[in-house]
Amino acid sequence: MIQSTGSSLLDSATTSAFRRWRFKPASVSKVQTPITFTLTGASY
Repeated sequence: MIQSTGSSLLDSATTSAFRRWRFKPASVSKVQTPITFTLTGASY
C-alpha cells in the first residue's frame, strides 16, 4: 500500500483483499490499483 486511507479498518480490509488476489507466475512484477471506498446507507 502506497498511501494510507487514514482508517486502520479500511487499510486492513484493502490489504486483506490484495492477499487473496492470484496471478500466474512471472506474469506480473508490480501492480498499481487505485482503490476507492464509498460509504452508503449512512445519512447525517
